[in-house]
Amino acid sequence: MHKKTIETLTDIEIRGLSSHYSLADGHAYQDVDDCYKTIINSLPECWGEARTRPIPQLEFAFKQAYATLAGSPALAGITQFKICPTASNSIDIVGAFLAELNIKTALIEPTFDNLALLLKRRSVELVSIYDDLLVDAARHDGLGPDVLDESIRALFLVNPNNPTGRVLSEPEFRAIVDYCAQTGTKVILDNSFRLHNRRPFDDYRLLVESGVSFICIEDTGKVFPTLDMKGSLLVYSEDNRVLMDRIYNEIFLCTSAFSLVVLEKFLSVTAQVGLHKTVWRTVDTHRQLLRAALDLSTLEVDLSARHSSLSVEWLDCSLAGLDDFRVCSQFEQQGITVLPGRMFYWNSHHVPAHQHNLRVSLLKPHAKFADAVDRLSLSVGRKLIMPLGVPATLGS
Repeated sequence: MHKKTIETLTDIEIRGLSSHYSLADGHAYQDVDDCYKTIINSLPECWGEARTRPIPQLEFAFKQAYATLAGSPALAGITQFKICPTASNSIDIVGAFLAELNIKTALIEPTFDNLALLLKRRSVELVSIYDDLLVDAARHDGLGPDVLDESIRALFLVNPNNPTGRVLSEPEFRAIVDYCAQTGTKVILDNSFRLHNRRPFDDYRLLVESGVSFICIEDTGKVFPTLDMKGSLLVYSEDNRVLMDRIYNEIFLCTSAFSLVVLEKFLSVTAQVGLHKTVWRTVDTHRQLLRAALDLSTLEVDLSARHSSLSVEWLDCSLAGLDDFRVCSQFEQQGITVLPGRMFYWNSHHVPAHQHNLRVSLLKPHAKFADAVDRLSLSVGRKLIMPLGVPATLGS
């Protein structure tokens, strides 16, 4: 096997696009639910609507439909927002914002490595804070300088957390937001997996009521099977409006009118039918398939992700002394691409304890996902996974 060095999670996701069984990327590629087929059949009418309606009107309709589906009346009332084609674009704009203000930022671990990569490319000074440490402090009234150093002026959270699925409870979220408001720390929220949260509350109401300075990133790309047609809301408090608007306007005039029309219809139909019937049912079915297949294997669901409702599964391969690269390499030989967990620890991937996780995506076409799980379970069952000490490389 030709040796290849993998630098980022996205590199692996891209290679996975060419594999027969790609369970690497977290995009929504599941089968199209019947309730969405009327939208697909009306695409010519959507095109005509996009040509005739003003962009600001389409942007507002998209934002209101998203707020309705998210169950956030407070978001519906916020007027400071922009819409990007992808969440990565939104993160990059946030990076430019933080760099312009020269703000030292604490970024959560674990999380997808492109957050850190994009922020570092913008020369943002980053420090790491472990997700479980922050949540434990918020839960037990322990937030203070020993958790968030006084030099930190922005806290970048991912809620729900990708990859573990951890969701901040309302009291935990309130404690963090109130502390940041008191200390003058900006709150940056990546809510890309928001619509997979089964215990939602109106977080925008708490943000507004606290008076904290905030920027939030929303995304449709982890939910709807729209062939990577996405919309990413950037929502921010009034004190950040001038700079955020200026940076956005330097990069984008607007997002595609056609995309806004189509996505608004997906949001509205989902609000009528329900996320459980359109998205969550597939997530739950695929999670059950995967967990059943691995029940007697050396792979298990990570303790932190036992109650995850995300469209990805966070696995632990340490039971048999395995590491993530070796397992991923073995799966690739079986035509299956998954993500190694260590790279979600963007600042501490070298720590041995962070080298035994895998992330498996669930929102794939049902027939292909079921085939992949069968193949994966056979691979585990035949004990094809190599033990520690046997050299392995990713790639081919």
